Amino acid sequence: MRKIIVALAVMLLQGAVATAQMRVVPGSFKNSKATSQAASGSNLGFQNMASQSIDWPLDADGNDEVAMVLVRFDNFPPEEIGNVTPSLSTGIIVKKEVGKTEDGVYYLKVFVPANGDGENELTNLTFSHPRYGKDRVAGVKFMDKNVYFVELRNDKTLPVSVSSIPSGAKVFIDGEMVGYTPCNIQEVSLGAHRIVVQSPDDELYESVDVTKYVSDAEASFHYDLRKKFNMLFKVHPASAQIEILKGNTVITTASPGSNGMVTVPLLADEYTVRATLGTIVNVSHISVSQRMESIPVNIDVVEQRAITFTAKQNNYYVTGGTVTLDGIVVGRTPCEVMVDYGKHTVEISEAESRVSKRGTLKVNEKTNSVYELVLPNRKDKGHNPFRIDYTHREWGITAMYVNKSYRLSQGGSSKSYTIWGDEGSMQGVQAGIAYQPYFGWGQGLSTGIFWQGFFGEVELGGDTGYWQEHSVYIPLQYQLRLPLSRRISIGLNAGVAANIGVSNTVKLGDERLSIGYGNNDEYGTHMPERFQLSMPLGAVLQFGALQFEAKYSIGLTNNKAMCEAFEDENGNRIDGLKAKASSWSVGISLLF
Repeated sequence: MRKIIVALAVMLLQGAVATAQMRVVPGSFKNSKATSQAASGSNLGFQNMASQSIDWPLDADGNDEVAMVLVRFDNFPPEEIGNVTPSLSTGIIVKKEVGKTEDGVYYLKVFVPANGDGENELTNLTFSHPRYGKDRVAGVKFMDKNVYFVELRNDKTLPVSVSSIPSGAKVFIDGEMVGYTPCNIQEVSLGAHRIVVQSPDDELYESVDVTKYVSDAEASFHYDLRKKFNMLFKVHPASAQIEILKGNTVITTASPGSNGMVTVPLLADEYTVRATLGTIVNVSHISVSQRMESIPVNIDVVEQRAITFTAKQNNYYVTGGTVTLDGIVVGRTPCEVMVDYGKHTVEISEAESRVSKRGTLKVNEKTNSVYELVLPNRKDKGHNPFRIDYTHREWGITAMYVNKSYRLSQGGSSKSYTIWGDEGSMQGVQAGIAYQPYFGWGQGLSTGIFWQGFFGEVELGGDTGYWQEHSVYIPLQYQLRLPLSRRISIGLNAGVAANIGVSNTVKLGDERLSIGYGNNDEYGTHMPERFQLSMPLGAVLQFGALQFEAKYSIGLTNNKAMCEAFEDENGNRIDGLKAKASSWSVGISLLF
């Protein structure tokens, strides 16, 4: 029961509010005889409204005794005028229709049965609307063929919002400034209002001056103030296609004519222009304004090729030379630049010697990817040969052939032997990783870590076996390198090297015997020391990524165990005998 009472109270309150919204303007109900109606500003624009000019309808009983009520509206949406229902307390409305004057003012024409001419009965004329409520004109008498005027006012207001592109435009409603877009205006009456949105920049934007009808269905207004300009694009070649983008969205596309020209209407704003020719894409940005409308936008969509610019002077490559392409600085030598197909003027200058050289470059699909100019030679003397822009390659993979022997010497005479005491030398290979850091002025190191192996046949205990010895070779050498050009150099190196034995074995049939190093009593062998030092001396020639090297190594370690294998004719050990390793090697390295 309580819920029902609350609901009824809400309904009554809503009804009271609705009733209070629409009312008859006090004093607006007036009678004016049709036969004497003259032109005035108070009759909705009807002039000389003689009874003969009105098409009077018949009432429900077929009588022609009818009067007309012209209803004016204040603060009323035009679309709601037709929803206003007139009614009489003593009769039936003959006819109603919505009209509009030449001045654009809407009105409601109501025909009612006449109740005048001696009759004393009065009637109430009520106007009702499903949302705005109702009100009435009480105790009136309608005379035959008379015209009456009444005004209805709606007291309802709405908040109105006005926005624009761009924001910040001044907003006027009915001649009064109410703010800047976007803005919200509270308590705006319903019906017609003059809305002016004033341009913030007359060059790019236009103002809006319109009459709008504020209603429940329309209380928010948005205006795009941007002016539209005809932008002229000149596209080369004419077969290219262009797209105009705003952000990531394509808003229009265009195909140039045979002369490469195309006009595109665009609103004042910032845009991206994407021109396409096959797989070639050119992206540029434009700002559309009145000033830009008369200036053609040039778009070149041409194929490009990557060109590396270099320069030589005094037979060496120049680093840091200024490269100018068609009058524009594009980098410093050596540098890679994407160059359009066609003919170009190239100039490379060297600041220190204050010389330059100019040349012509024709770019097409067959053009060499490197363009080099030879600058005039330096005139100063004593030029440093190490200033060549040499390409440093510090790491590499090395493979070498090694010829090694142990030189036994005594009293100034010497002879070469293998580790098995046979006259001659051993054949082997060496492979590993080379490292050549640079310190400037051609100085650096030559080092790395390498595997080294020797192989051959040997007789042990009356049987012939296959022998192999493996070791780790680690050199540490000072290296002086002289660059001849950017890719070619020669060098000398010298230092020390350590040879660390890993294994020394002989395979007899299916059995592999580990001989080891030093004296081996089990097999009666006298091998070199496991750890040996030597002094390598070498020369290198580098061409690009390839380096050729030749090296001679002088042994520093005396292998005493080997000396014990040699005896005089009486079987006694020879005093003062020394056995030191010596070797020479040649090989190649692939440098990175």
